Amino acid sequence: MAASGSLAQTLGITKEGVPDVLDMAEEKISYDPNYVCPVVRTNFEDERNILKRDSDGDGIVDLWDDCVDSTPGAMVDDFGCEAKEPEPSAADFTLDDAQIIDSFKVNIEFASNSTDVLPEYENNLQDVIDALNANPNSGVIIHGHASLDGDAAYNQRLSERRAKAVASLLMTKADIAPRRITAVGYGESRPLVNEESEAANARNRRIEAAIIQLPSNE
Repeated sequence: MAASGSLAQTLGITKEGVPDVLDMAEEKISYDPNYVCPVVRTNFEDERNILKRDSDGDGIVDLWDDCVDSTPGAMVDDFGCEAKEPEPSAADFTLDDAQIIDSFKVNIEFASNSTDVLPEYENNLQDVIDALNANPNSGVIIHGHASLDGDAAYNQRLSERRAKAVASLLMTKADIAPRRITAVGYGESRPLVNEESEAANARNRRIEAAIIQLPSNE
């Protein structure tokens, strides 16, 4: 380092007003091990109140509330802003608790162990479509049933899948909000005939549609 300094002096290089590197290296760096950075403290109770404060009483604390002036009692979303009441859905009801307006036996037959709706049956939902269009506050529960022969667990799953296939076809064929349509499978639990004969199996293996009344948001 000394040689570098001598070379700079020999070459006439000067840095007026700027500490020489050698001078800086020779400076002693001192520190106080007991020095503590000053911290501004607030009252603990104030801090706790800030964390708990909910100015509009919507259940979302102000720290996470994007809308701190929501209307008292209004439904809000996860961000504390007013949200619309969810529209009634057919999925909120079952055959046991719904107000059933009308019922239809859907004339759709399935191949053995299949859930595919054959093209010749695609127009057999018109009565259901007409009933739904006649009452905008109605919905439909498509319910599938199985015969009593075979494995009960398998028949349960098959009835569910067939009901869903018909509900999906209904959504495709009609301009009806999906919330108004739901599907459920009852398997072997609701037979029309408590037998396992060929005739009984044909009656029990069925798809039905229950038109139900939905509550109005108005």
